[in-house]
Amino acid sequence: MSRPEFDFDHLFEGAGDPAFVLDPLRDRFVAAIPAACVLLGYALEELLATPVSRIHRGELPQLRTFVDEVLRTGHGSTIPLTCRTRSGKCLPTDMSLSVFAGD
Repeated sequence: MSRPEFDFDHLFEGAGDPAFVLDPLRDRFVAAIPAACVLLGYALEELLATPVSRIHRGELPQLRTFVDEVLRTGHGSTIPLTCRTRSGKCLPTDMSLSVFAGD
């Protein structure tokens, strides 16, 4: 029996800030709400094809350490990191991550 697709719309319901679902082990975005795409200057399809490491390329060691901590503890918040937009502009961002399992 096949499993139903995860309902990311339900996950993002009521999100006031730009939000993403990441697969850190595969260095990819899995889903994003429109506000997240606008913030980074990408169309959704384009963002989903962009490695997370391209958005955070100046801080990969810090991002990896943070993701490792979140994978161990289940959640976490950061001091500001920098996201690089499609146009190359660097945006300081605070991040909160939570772990959930899925396909």
